[in-house]
Amino acid sequence: MRTRQYYFLQPITSHIERAEVIKGPSSVTFSSVDPGGSVNLVTKKPLKEKRNEVSATVGSFGTLRATADFTGPLNDSETLLYRFNTAIQEARSFRDLVENNQFLIAPSITFLPNSTTALNVEMIYSNGVGNLDRGQPLFGAINGQFDINSTDITTNVAASNDFYASKEFMVISNFSKQITDNIGFNASYMKQTWEEDLAEHRVAGAAAVDIDGNAIPTLAELRYTERQQFWITDNYTTYINFEVDNETFINTLLVGYDGSRWERTVGGASNGARRYRRLNGAATSFNAEEADQFETIEIDGVTAPRPNVDHFDLANPNNTARETSGYIISEFAIPANLTTSNGIYIQNQFKIGKLSALFNLRYDWYEDIFDYESNNEQSFKNEAFIPRIGLTYEATDAISIYASYVEGFQPQSNTVTLSPATEDFFWAGSPASFDPLESNNIEFGGKGEFLGGKLTMNAAVYQITQKNLLQQDPNDESLLIERGEQRSRGFEWDLTGYVLPNLQLSASYAFIDAEIIEDDDPTLIGERIGGAPEHSANFWGRYDFMSGALKNIGIGLGTVYRGDRLSWYGDRIVLPSYTVFDAAVYYRPTGIDMQIALKLNNVFDETYWNGALNASRVFPGAPRNVLLTTTYKF
Repeated sequence: MRTRQYYFLQPITSHIERAEVIKGPSSVTFSSVDPGGSVNLVTKKPLKEKRNEVSATVGSFGTLRATADFTGPLNDSETLLYRFNTAIQEARSFRDLVENNQFLIAPSITFLPNSTTALNVEMIYSNGVGNLDRGQPLFGAINGQFDINSTDITTNVAASNDFYASKEFMVISNFSKQITDNIGFNASYMKQTWEEDLAEHRVAGAAAVDIDGNAIPTLAELRYTERQQFWITDNYTTYINFEVDNETFINTLLVGYDGSRWERTVGGASNGARRYRRLNGAATSFNAEEADQFETIEIDGVTAPRPNVDHFDLANPNNTARETSGYIISEFAIPANLTTSNGIYIQNQFKIGKLSALFNLRYDWYEDIFDYESNNEQSFKNEAFIPRIGLTYEATDAISIYASYVEGFQPQSNTVTLSPATEDFFWAGSPASFDPLESNNIEFGGKGEFLGGKLTMNAAVYQITQKNLLQQDPNDESLLIERGEQRSRGFEWDLTGYVLPNLQLSASYAFIDAEIIEDDDPTLIGERIGGAPEHSANFWGRYDFMSGALKNIGIGLGTVYRGDRLSWYGDRIVLPSYTVFDAAVYYRPTGIDMQIALKLNNVFDETYWNGALNASRVFPGAPRNVLLTTTYKF
């Protein structure tokens, strides 16, 4: 069930049972996904067994968090089950003026009238208040080069009276029925509302200029935005499966439909102030040839056009509250939109001996209506057939090898594009419809279980090709352009499980050759895709002492390595490779179901960057920090 919101504030996930990171094609599990993979968040469901758990966390950067999880039967016959999750958090950050305060409540009920029928209804309400973190801005280019160390990793151009608030409310229902031994039915429906309220100062995308149009590298040109919007999402899916199972042949046929409806309601607004003040009272981009038409100021003895929003001095940061009443504000009503997406699919999976095969054919149709329910409605439509094929062979009882081919189709227009750097485009007065994002994935791999299933290992080689990928226009950050084609070829390996009953290991390695194949800018063809490291690796291990003086104590050690990467857009900044080490100590007292965990992140206080959009939005990783969590089950 796909949701529609922006996670500008990291949500609390205490109601999540697990996060399934499904690499590569996953059409067996999900009907509509990208071929590179998907992340599936599985919420906690009611249990027949009574369980209660409370947890409290304190840590660096003013972190305080408390969670509670209760579940069990509501009647003696155990046909009615409940689960109740709630959490509250206050947390700041190593970044200046960044905080994330959250409240979550998530009750659910399951009705099991008999062994073949189940009905589950759950509610998720999440309320977050904090600040958007637009990243670390760098000094303007000097001799054509940006210095990633020109500002401190804590630097933020926000004002102390900036804020961001979002509310999400979801109700999800699922009904499943095993009609006969060979026929099953499943249907789900989700209703979601999401709203945001924003006031923020941020970098406008360039260094300030003097009256001659020359850049002043230490001054960041700012913009101010006030934004409100409200979304309503309906999401539904249903499928029926038919299974034939005998001694030599297993066949499962599945026929399904899924759809969604995303509505951005009327009444939204995105008002803002930016650029430079003209003598006629307007605010426009500065043109040195018309310098006499602009108001002027003196900056350290240099004459410069007067900005609509005062510049931010990156060499001498100041995050005090800013008076916004004097800004020349441009008002803009966010147009209402309606996006509908529908898909039908048929999938057949059969197994003969050691060979399994999957064939899936899906048909998608999509419509995006701009200025919904107005006199200026404009509609954009797309449709496509999407095939998926997979083969698996059981080489041994413990090892299987597989091959697959999957195509992907994602519509792109004003409403549905998810480009994180170009939200201005969503409010553009002139709608535009782009060609759909087309993709395919060819993959070969193997999966194995060892030590009696306690240890699993996966390996794969793949090629993913994407066409018509939307990118930020390097000449105008509020516009999107299409990249012709980009391709990723790579190898992935991971290992997870228990080597010993008290020794848990998780390790992975990935090699990615991500290359731009077609682009309007010929200098980019053959270059690496932004954000993709060539090499990356992870390791985590936990060992629990079973006897002796250290009985009841566990230790954990881990490391993360990322190779160098380029920024996603524009400036092609190189982010250096990094290696970060983490450590943890666990204590479980005898006679009580409690664990105390002390986690030390970034043990050696490494300075590193997770990613970057451009020179004004670089995202550093957290310095050394600590979290202390106490969990009690009863």
